[in-house]
Amino acid sequence: MMRQALWLSALLALTLAGCRREPGAPPSQPPAPAQVAVGFDTLRLERNACYGSCPVYAVEIGRDGKGSFIGKEHVKANGTHPIRLAPADIALLSSVLTRSGFWSLKDHYVSKEDGCEALWTDQSGLSIRVVDQEKNKTVALYHGCRGPTIPAEALNWLADTIDLLANTRPLVFDPATDK
Repeated sequence: MMRQALWLSALLALTLAGCRREPGAPPSQPPAPAQVAVGFDTLRLERNACYGSCPVYAVEIGRDGKGSFIGKEHVKANGTHPIRLAPADIALLSSVLTRSGFWSLKDHYVSKEDGCEALWTDQSGLSIRVVDQEKNKTVALYHGCRGPTIPAEALNWLADTIDLLANTRPLVFDPATDK
């Protein structure tokens, strides 16, 4: 249910963003999901360890929707497990990635040199790596890095969207014991 709500809200946001047109311009129709160009060859999300029981895993997704979940520590499913995203989810993920401004972010937000005004110890982190034919970029975020120039909210939202579309929750958490 939550996955559908996120998908619908993202679709609505994308639809509304395309609604502005010049006076007298003919109305345009959005391309069908199959016509949307995918903005990546592979996308990889990694969630890193903390001092405690933070889930440690990676999710890798190809432009064709095939991918894998690699459970490392403190997850329900250790090891490598296949995942599959629908074409509409790949198109949505590609659009979210582009609209997030990912390509213009710094490579890392982990130290004072990166803009962290405060550094809290023993926090987890994440990294998102995107590879396409022309570019390759990784952005790392340490959750203990705090400051007004740190795009923590945007990167966490992007990571959560990847997790949601890849349906990783059942592989990370045990529904009988985790809420």
